[in-house]
Amino acid sequence: MTILYLNQTSLHHIAQAIDSTAVRKIPAEPTGFMHECFYLANAGRI
Repeated sequence: MTILYLNQTSLHHIAQAIDSTAVRKIPAEPTGFMHECFYLANAGRI
């Protein structure tokens, strides 16, 4: 459970970092951003 918690926390921080930079990317590249999100979500489950 501790390892899972740490992984979720790490993913959360990564998601926040992407979110802060993606604000500028979303208007130009919405699909690319969504693919990044899905990739990270899937990687977190493995």
